[in-house]
Amino acid sequence: MSHPDRSAEWLWRCQGEHGSVNIDHDPSAHYRATSAHRQRAEALGLSQRQAGRRVDNLPLYWVRSWKTDGDETRLRVQTGCTDYETYLAAAADEAVLSLTVCAALRTPDGIVLERRSQEVAEGSGLLHVKPSGHVHPPEEPWNSLLRETAEELGLRSEEVRTGRFLGLVRSHVVACASLVFTLDTEVSFQAICQRHKDDAWEAEQLFCVDASAAGLRAWLEQHDGECTSIGLECLLAAGASWHGDDWLEGSPLLPPAIHEI
Repeated sequence: MSHPDRSAEWLWRCQGEHGSVNIDHDPSAHYRATSAHRQRAEALGLSQRQAGRRVDNLPLYWVRSWKTDGDETRLRVQTGCTDYETYLAAAADEAVLSLTVCAALRTPDGIVLERRSQEVAEGSGLLHVKPSGHVHPPEEPWNSLLRETAEELGLRSEEVRTGRFLGLVRSHVVACASLVFTLDTEVSFQAICQRHKDDAWEAEQLFCVDASAAGLRAWLEQHDGECTSIGLECLLAAGASWHGDDWLEGSPLLPPAIHEI
């Protein structure tokens, strides 16, 4: 089970290639929201818009279940259909989990993070990894991650070196499960900040964090409470991928909590 001090849990952890995850999508399977949930979704969408926040009611993947292949080297996520307002109105313990992607992107200067804008309907003002976002049918996760990298950071796919697929983590704050990756680029953080970005409204500010074991650990010890639940788990798992599982030894930070199957 998840650690009592954490607001997310890992459903599956790995150190795989980016193609180690596949979507088995059933477009005929729709999440059946109760009438109360649907009314709450519509009211919340309206109130968020009236408050000046952007709520685009786009189609999303509904995570129905997940499983690993026989050798446990590949993850298969079974999905149906839902939408953003339904997801936004769901309590974290409800059955409608939307599928998202995120990555710890390492530049020559460090890891790219954002402070989330006050315009976003979830996690406003918190610190989060970039790129990140919902996966929209019929996208595959890797293509979704590359799209988010281009839209949010202005990086072309050829400028991004394939990193690792680290697993599937579920938030207990919002109703989503995120596929977590690492990425690398030779483009400097300063150059990224100067790039044209087609869809950067979610970020109030971009900044860079030291990616070394000591630097990242020190930053997390100071700022872990300011991070989104998914963003924190992504950084902790990326640190283990880059620096080894014992990189938090002697730190008050807890290693990623693993779901017991």
